[in-house]
Formats: sequence, structure tokens, C-alpha cells
Amino acid sequence: MKKTVFSVACKIPGGFGQYVSFNSRASLLDADFVVFSPELQYDYTPSYYRGKPSLADAPSFLLQDSVTHWRREITAYLDAGKTVFLMMNDLKEVYVRTGDRKYSGTGRNRVTQNIVSLLSNYRSVPFSSPIVRSEGTSMILHPRGNVLKEYWETYAGVSRYRVHLEESDTLKASIVTRNGGRAVGTILRFKSGGVLVALPWIDFHAPEFFTDERDEEDDEISIEDYDEEEWSPEGIVWGKKYLRVLESLEQALRGQREATPEPQWALDDRYRTKKETALSEQLLGITSEIYRLEKMQRAVREQLQDAGCLRQLLFEQGHRLEGAVLNAMRLMGFKANNYRSSDSEFDAVLECAEGRCIGEAEGRDRKAISIDKMRQLEVNIHEDFAREEVFQPAKGILFGNAFRLSSPGDRPAEHFTAKCMTAAKRNGTALVRTCDLFEVARVLENVRDPGFAASCRAAIFGTSGGVVEFPTIEFAEQR
Repeated sequence: MKKTVFSVACKIPGGFGQYVSFNSRASLLDADFVVFSPELQYDYTPSYYRGKPSLADAPSFLLQDSVTHWRREITAYLDAGKTVFLMMNDLKEVYVRTGDRKYSGTGRNRVTQNIVSLLSNYRSVPFSSPIVRSEGTSMILHPRGNVLKEYWETYAGVSRYRVHLEESDTLKASIVTRNGGRAVGTILRFKSGGVLVALPWIDFHAPEFFTDERDEEDDEISIEDYDEEEWSPEGIVWGKKYLRVLESLEQALRGQREATPEPQWALDDRYRTKKETALSEQLLGITSEIYRLEKMQRAVREQLQDAGCLRQLLFEQGHRLEGAVLNAMRLMGFKANNYRSSDSEFDAVLECAEGRCIGEAEGRDRKAISIDKMRQLEVNIHEDFAREEVFQPAKGILFGNAFRLSSPGDRPAEHFTAKCMTAAKRNGTALVRTCDLFEVARVLENVRDPGFAASCRAAIFGTSGGVVEFPTIEFAEQR
């Protein structure tokens, strides 16, 4: 019967096995055995602290969530008597925020310091042996690792160690450095029957495993970007053989640990000792607490995603940008909704004490906002005015997220094309840069200030044919 193999954060050449991203929340329990590479994947450009990457709040919490998820999944998988092959990658460390803060000074001189802790990629693996950075290729199989003989004879030549482990009473080496006898591979057996096999690193992404279609200039390409059709014939043959050797090794390990399955009648309470009953009740309580915390974690994660909605003003397009614009305008005191009917579709219908507006939102990857969206806005204003319940033409607002893939500080000053600016002057449209709107909305999210909100609305209604200049953040702080 064909084995179901999960490869987490590493792709077996040829596309064999089911690849699972490190940021996935997949369960391992559907797999017959697992190949796991400890990683720290985050889609974020970090700052640096003490020479190591340092993450902001949201990526810190998401990364810690991923690490916790895999430690929990691997533990549960081993508890189920399964086998995990750990490909020992480089030791990677990053500073993450804990959520705690320290304050110093008072008033305008008050300084906030975020408390951080160091997170290792090996935190996702449930063993406590110290991991030490070291690198080399000269290794031998220890006599106690005899079950690895076929694997080692086949792959010793392409294996290299990137870390070594500290031996202890519970961790004994199966593969050691030729000189010094440092542990660079081990087999950890658990009482449940589960086995964690830690192996020296193999480069699954060697150039010969790919076709010529791969971009050779892009040395830093992520494994997420490898397509199955890019594997070379050599890569497919290699991956197929590698999977066969792992299957043979997993079968040998399973044969060493096979035991008689516990019959159902043996689970009856009359065959349990008091200690076993007490531990079972304790385990049930812990399981219930884990369930409660996971439920709380999901709720907080959803709240975190909602709380970060305003940041979509900086990088999104389409419906997500429209939603972020509506949220920002509500903070500013507008009644804000989109409008859909059989005849018309408007991104934003905005109403407040000062008047009524029709808005359109547009995001461009690497260009300024063109006149095309302005034409759509004019059509929408006319269609809106034609409705029976509308008695005055609405003011037009064009929300532009130009050069959205660049950091706001690196974007060109001109977010709207010359033709778009000319058309805005002709019809009195207010042009809003969504990165400016984000700064205003962030202030209003933190401090609900009706006066500042009114000043922002006044800036919109007071702009006819140009880019809206919102009150400065300093103005809000002085109020």
C-alpha cells in the first residue's frame, strides 16, 4: 500500500510526498511518516537587534504561533507511535516580541520599550538537547545506529552536518563526526512507540535536481516557488529512491517497536491502578485546558487580523482595499458602505453632517493612479444622482494606493498621473492617497477625537481638484 508522506518546510526532489508549508496549520496525523525541516518562515522585512533579526508585533505572534503549532503536532504524532525524520538544518534565531512593554520617562519624554525574547527554529522540535552551530562533511555511523546502515551507505556522500547535539542520558549519538565524536545524528525512542530520527542535512534543492527553466540568477528563491514541472529527470529519480530508502528505514524502525495492541477489555476501570486513574484524570484536565486555550488563540488571531485591517490601506487593492477605506472613513465620522444593485456598483457611498460623497478605490503595483478610474468615478456619480432618493450630486473622492508594493517612504511623490490631476481639477474631485489615510485612521483608532475627525472631513470637503492634505498628526496630539 502506498505510504502517505508529509514533508514540512522542505520539498523532496521530484515532488514526492505531500509538501506542507511551515506556516500551515495542517495536522500530521494523516501521514504514515513525516520529513520535517525546522524553519523560521516570515513574510516580513525585519529590523536587527544584537546582530539578529527582530520582528514587530504581528509577525512575532504569527511566527511563535507556527512554532508552537509544529511542536504540538510533532508531539501528538510521536505520541501516536509514528516516525518523524528530522533534517537538521542551520540553527536560526530571531528576536520576537513577547507582548510585554517597559516604560521610562514621563509626558513627551516617555519612552516605550518592547520586551523581546530569542526564538530558535529548533523550538518547534520536542527535545531539549542543546543545539550547537557547526558545519562539516566528515562523519561516520556509530555502532548503535546500525538500523541506519542502508540510509547511510546511500546518502553519506551528500550529507553534511550544520549543527551538532549535546549527548545526555536520554540522547545518544547514532551518527558522529569522524574526529571528536560529536553527535550529528540520533534516534530518539518514546514510550508511546514514536521515533524521532535526527539526520544530517541534505540539500534537496541542488541545481541538478531542476530543469533549465529555473532562474539561475535567483539564488535566494523560496522553496514555496518551486513548481513540480521544474524538476529534472535526475531530480525525479533521486527523490523516488530517497523516498524508498526512508520507507524501508521507517519499516525497520516500526519492526523494532511493534507490540501487541491493547485489547478493548483491558481498558476497563477495574484493571487500572489508582495511579493510572489519577494520571488519566490529570491528562483529561490538561487536554481540556489545551482545547480552551486553542479556542481562545483562534479568537485572538481573528481579532488580530481584524485589528490589522487598516494596514491594508498601505499595500492592498481590489475589494480588500475598498474594505479598508470604508473602515477608515467610519473612524472619520462617515456612514460608509459600498453600494450594489442590478444597475450600479459603487466602491464607497459616504455620508456625514457635512455632505455626501461617492468614492472609488484603486491600487497599482508600480505605477501612479491613471485617469481610467476617474472616468469610472464620474459615471458612478451620474448614476447615483439619477436615483430617485438622491437630490444633489455627490462629491467625488478617488482613493489611490499607488506603487503599493513599495514601502510608503520609498514611493514617488506623484501618486496620480498628470491626466488624472487635470480631470480632478475639471470636476472638483478630491484625491486621497491611502497611505495618508492610514496615518489619519491610525490616530483615530488609537484616540477617538471628534474634533480631529471633523478637521479631517473638512479637509476632504475643502479639497476640489487636488490631493487632500489632512491635518498633521502633531495637530491631533496637541488637541
